[in-house]
Amino acid sequence: MVVTKGQTPVKPKPPTLAKAALVILFALLSLYAAYEITKDIPGLSPERQAKLNRELEELENAEQYVLRAARDGWYPCYSCPGKNRIFLHKDEVWKYGVTRKGEARRYGRWHMEQGLYYLIEYEGPL
Repeated sequence: MVVTKGQTPVKPKPPTLAKAALVILFALLSLYAAYEITKDIPGLSPERQAKLNRELEELENAEQYVLRAARDGWYPCYSCPGKNRIFLHKDEVWKYGVTRKGEARRYGRWHMEQGLYYLIEYEGPL
C-alpha cells in the first residue's frame, strides 16, 4: 500500500465477532459430523485384537530357511512333472522357504523322517 504525504494509512479491519463465531461453529459442526460418521464403525473383539497382535509380532520374527539332503538318496518331489521322487546328493537343496512359526511348528519331525535337515539362513522382519 502506497501512502502519500498527508494521508493516513488505512488499517485493515479485524475480523468481526460474527465471522469468528461462524468459523468456530463450522469447526464444531465438522467435528460432530466426523463423530457421527465414525461412531458406528465396529472395533475388533478382544480375542481378534490379541490374534492380530500375535500375527504382527510373528511378522517381526520370521525365518528364511533351507531344507537340505542329509545323505545321498531319493527324496519326494512335489513339483517334478511326471515324477514323484528326485535324487539328491548330500547337502543339496531340497527347498527354500520362509516361516513365521519356526522349524518345530512348521515341520514337526516330518523333514527329519524324509532325510532332510533344516538350516536358518536369515532371522528378522518378514
